[in-house]
Amino acid sequence: MKQFRPKLVGLLTLLLIIHMSPVAWAMPKITNVTGTINDGQQITINGMGFGTVGPVIQLFDSFEKGALNNKIATTINSADIGNWTASDTGRYSDDFALSGSQSLKVDFSLGGLVYNHSLLRFQGVRNTDIFVSWWQYLPVNKVVPGSSGAEGPNWKWFWLGDEDDNWPWGSDFTITCMSDNNCDNIWGPSIQNDTELPKLSGNGYFSTTFQKGTWFRVTVALRNSSDKTGYIWYQEVSKNGNTIQADLTGVTTAHSTDPWNIFALPGYGRNDINAVLYFDDVYIATGDGARARIEIGETSTYSACKKLAIMTPDTWQHNQIKATVRQGQFKNNDKIYLFVIDSDGKVSSGYGPLIIGQSDNL
Repeated sequence: MKQFRPKLVGLLTLLLIIHMSPVAWAMPKITNVTGTINDGQQITINGMGFGTVGPVIQLFDSFEKGALNNKIATTINSADIGNWTASDTGRYSDDFALSGSQSLKVDFSLGGLVYNHSLLRFQGVRNTDIFVSWWQYLPVNKVVPGSSGAEGPNWKWFWLGDEDDNWPWGSDFTITCMSDNNCDNIWGPSIQNDTELPKLSGNGYFSTTFQKGTWFRVTVALRNSSDKTGYIWYQEVSKNGNTIQADLTGVTTAHSTDPWNIFALPGYGRNDINAVLYFDDVYIATGDGARARIEIGETSTYSACKKLAIMTPDTWQHNQIKATVRQGQFKNNDKIYLFVIDSDGKVSSGYGPLIIGQSDNL
């Protein structure tokens, strides 16, 4: 009787392991979805290639839980998930809203600390990832903060850094709008006092798709790295398009002594009697799986979606995710497609069409 050769046995074993294990290089694939696609409901997403690690959600805030016109709450679990650490001039408002009926309103005529409108402090991110996403809105009859004064416009969309350093925060990241003409003069991410700055383009300036009077999503994914193993990924989404402004890898993003541990939204704005900003659906995740997420969009191709909403996962396995629906700007009976993005940023094909409000096995 013939015997298997050791090398052949080893090869067969390796092939069996590869077949049975989640394949790291495969694209995520959704095979079915169960549950009701409605805001706040839990659904189950089955498939393969989702990756073994999901995000650690630090914050999700739709601003629906706060009392109208009150200061943004900082008590435990005052947001949908988590809570802000500090708040100065930010208020719950129903002037404009992307989802639900309320948003965060920041009125720059009220003064206050320039970087303390809404702050989130979290356990320091060092040699791992952070993912932040939110929608922002500047009414057509208002201006970029500072535009009415002698110093001119200066609005930092966000500010991320190491609060343990003296102000400005160490290894800080921000995007700065320096024009009231739809932010056509804008500066991309850079590291404080670093001679090798990662830049979106040539000298750090780039063209944005931001426009007054339009809800506009900012999404930034970063890896904290002092040895050129970091990345910067930056996406803009609005009715004007879905644009990847940066997809840089192999870059230094922080000094070795600087974890990121604080996030401000907005990051900064000069006092201005004519400047009012609105923010909605703020999502912040950290950890090795920070970039992994579930999104819904209006078309089956993720890169073509001009309307997107991020769900919040409750559990994450390579072949199954349980998530809470956050339907964002989508309304009941809207047709949507569901996407799973893994921790490397690989995007599944859109699963659907599904209908907001529809339940059962989909």
